[in-house]
Amino acid sequence: TAEIAERIETFWRPYHAKLAEAIAATHRRHGVAVIFDGHTIRSRVARFFTGQLSDLNLGTAKGASVAPDLGARVFDILEGSDYSAVRDERFTGGYITRTYGRPADGVNVLQLELTWRTYMDEGPPFAYLPDRAARLKTVLRAMVEDPGAPNNAFAAIEIFPDHSVAIRGNFRQDSYENLSKKSVTTISTSKTAEIKMPPPRLELGLT
Repeated sequence: TAEIAERIETFWRPYHAKLAEAIAATHRRHGVAVIFDGHTIRSRVARFFTGQLSDLNLGTAKGASVAPDLGARVFDILEGSDYSAVRDERFTGGYITRTYGRPADGVNVLQLELTWRTYMDEGPPFAYLPDRAARLKTVLRAMVEDPGAPNNAFAAIEIFPDHSVAIRGNFRQDSYENLSKKSVTTISTSKTAEIKMPPPRLELGLT
């Protein structure tokens, strides 16, 4: 329909164009890129599946979207937590995982589907539960700040309707020297930085 076509042109294509740009920029700078695609879902959805989902559902397109050692390292962290965790079962990875994951070329994609119950009430009024969420964050942080990863740095990319991009992450202090000053409009000097970038260019600036 016309409405669907408009949504594709207004949201879907710009989103994926910006995502592809971010991946390419990261790969050019570091020779490797890792994309973490996060999703959440109710733990019980009868129309889709029977029973209750595991808490943490890692998808790697049956191993096709991520280098074997990286996929294994991430899953070891999830499986070693207090949460139930599975890999490539019900959720093996969606469009982003299947489309952008090219580990042979240095582009790795991991999808994590986590259940609502890990951080909120699954029934009305769907309250956010800070204590429960804080416990979950320790596991997620361990995953993206894996001590075995280069420079112990991570970034989360948020793409806005005006096609601008915000990158939030934990960077080593000396990483700031490598940020593109032309691209960064605001930056905090604390350990946790927020970088707001305009639409024309995207420089991740992670070392």
